[in-house]
Amino acid sequence: MEEELKGSRVLIVENERAIALVLTEIIELSGGVVIGPAYSLEDAFNIMENHQFDCAVLDIQLKGTTVYPLADELNENQIPFCFFSGMGELVLPARFKENYFFEKPASLTELINCLALISHSSDHLS
Repeated sequence: MEEELKGSRVLIVENERAIALVLTEIIELSGGVVIGPAYSLEDAFNIMENHQFDCAVLDIQLKGTTVYPLADELNENQIPFCFFSGMGELVLPARFKENYFFEKPASLTELINCLALISHSSDHLS
């Protein structure tokens, strides 16, 4: 697999461990460095406080809560992200309609291409 994510640090927020492992593998095979994965909103905020990353991939539903507070924080800090969820795009609040959304099962190639695009075009400080 090409190294489309070479050097990019990607936060994974996903409550399903098997999916998180697949995402970790595909991101690493694409040259990225995985931060996390975080399996809950609390884990994600702890990681965010202690690590720098270039972009994130977020599941919407995390153990009975939504990832939206984290997504708001990422937007506030100008850290790009995309949603990767089994829930339809229609569940997204209007404030996230501009963010990329991939519905599971989605093409992992398209997801990696998106992460490469947003991680390399971000204007936040690394």
